[in-house]
Amino acid sequence: MSLSPEQQRAVESNSPVICMMAGPGSGKTHTLVERIKRLIADGAEPGHMVVITFTNEAANELKSRTDAVFAYCGTLHGYMLKLLQQYGTSIGLGESISVINEDLRDDLLGEVIYETGYKTTKKELKEALAAGPNALNDIKTNGGALSKAQTTALAFYQRCIRESVVDYDSILHFGLTLAKQIEAWDLKVLFLFVDEFQDSAPIDAAIYEALPIANKFFIGDPDQSIYAFRGADVENIISLSQQPDTKVLLLEDNYRSDVQITQAAQMLIEYNPNRPEKVTRSITTAAGSVTVNEYPIEDEELLALAQNINNLPDPNEVAVLVRTNRLVDYFKRGLQSYRVPVPNEYRAPLPADWKRTLLYLSLLCNPGNDKLAYRWLCLTNKTKADIIKMEALSQFMTINESWLKLPAQIGVESVMRSLIEANVSMESCERVQLAIDALEGDDGIPQLLSVLQFEPPIEKKPGVTVSTIHAAKGREWDHVFLPAFEQGIIPSLSKKASIEEERRVAFVGMTRARHTLTITHAKVRAEQYRSGEYMAAPSQFIKEMGVN
Repeated sequence: MSLSPEQQRAVESNSPVICMMAGPGSGKTHTLVERIKRLIADGAEPGHMVVITFTNEAANELKSRTDAVFAYCGTLHGYMLKLLQQYGTSIGLGESISVINEDLRDDLLGEVIYETGYKTTKKELKEALAAGPNALNDIKTNGGALSKAQTTALAFYQRCIRESVVDYDSILHFGLTLAKQIEAWDLKVLFLFVDEFQDSAPIDAAIYEALPIANKFFIGDPDQSIYAFRGADVENIISLSQQPDTKVLLLEDNYRSDVQITQAAQMLIEYNPNRPEKVTRSITTAAGSVTVNEYPIEDEELLALAQNINNLPDPNEVAVLVRTNRLVDYFKRGLQSYRVPVPNEYRAPLPADWKRTLLYLSLLCNPGNDKLAYRWLCLTNKTKADIIKMEALSQFMTINESWLKLPAQIGVESVMRSLIEANVSMESCERVQLAIDALEGDDGIPQLLSVLQFEPPIEKKPGVTVSTIHAAKGREWDHVFLPAFEQGIIPSLSKKASIEEERRVAFVGMTRARHTLTITHAKVRAEQYRSGEYMAAPSQFIKEMGVN
């Protein structure tokens, strides 16, 4: 696939800091791959490159398309964990780091709360923890007084350092601490590539800024920033684009959506204030279509939707995208009742001993951690746990030294044998083995634990896709339907939703379509955010996108 002039500029630019604003369907991954290949052809070593992607799936695709062995290619959490393993001793962590799950983290936080006597609200403590140890230490350094919540939060982070444990959130907090003090000659990275930068949180942006890397290439689209509920802040990419040393490059050609679809999407998004001056323009040369239909009641909307879909030739090229999970359930059940081929998705439940398995893996990271060892004893030998703990203390030994006798260091290759010896169920062992198979060559048990903290993705099955707009990001279909396009649903009535982000959500949903986009709404809808049936008004976005 050849490069367009705007893609070629992005591939060839030698500016040290680049912000490539890539609209929907603009070939951003292709451009990134070609830029990496060009740098390698010019003599750059992939071993001096770090690529941060939003998902591990995106990282795997990038590695397969470049055929390069990077210093790192994956999520930001994964990279920070790798750096903490390599250089964490410089910020007080031990040589062995245990990654703990949410339950263990809550237990540790409970101990700190008890010790500090904290009795204020959970909300205040959550906000203090979110600020992170860097901000809390800055307050103290500048002579400020910490609140009770902030004192407890800082004590928690200090306990994590002392016990050499990290949870999902603290990986980034401690990663930022490390990024601020690590030297370029230690890091040995010359090129940083960051994909989906519009979905970065403030701490993500702070890490990217702090990392001592000479060449930084950011990819994102402020018009597609839709993850504020996860902490994403669109101001990160807007602020970066306004820095005097940032070269801003635009990818505005849309290779996916036909003309009428991109025109309607562009008209809608232009209602957002303070967005960069950029467009999404179709170069498919086909007109496509955008249709808006109104129905008296939602049952008629559902029937018409089913009839339209059943008249289309390929169900795999059809998507029904909605604003909420409740609507996903409604349209899945309803379409299936009309024999629309909507696949049932099933995610296997967690094994009964899954939490126990994660605890044991955390212990294998650092067998000398008495807190983890004692928790393990409480699960496996509860009647003797306290006795064993006291005997170890009296002998000035760790629980592992006096009782468990686990090796000080265990590699990934020995994990399965250790799990079997610990009487972990075959169901859990199989789940762990699948994660091991997906690891990189130099990954250890901390990386394994990081992967296992999350549910595996649901396998995509053939048939019509029915999902939230958020879950559809990054995907595309020939025909897209946006039902329940009503005021109070999109834009949402939620107090946490901003009209600008709701508009971006609609923009993302619209630009998943290649050839036809069908928007529907009903005059009467059963409860969504309200109790019982209510009169529904069409979304204000329909008028804003210039279609009727």
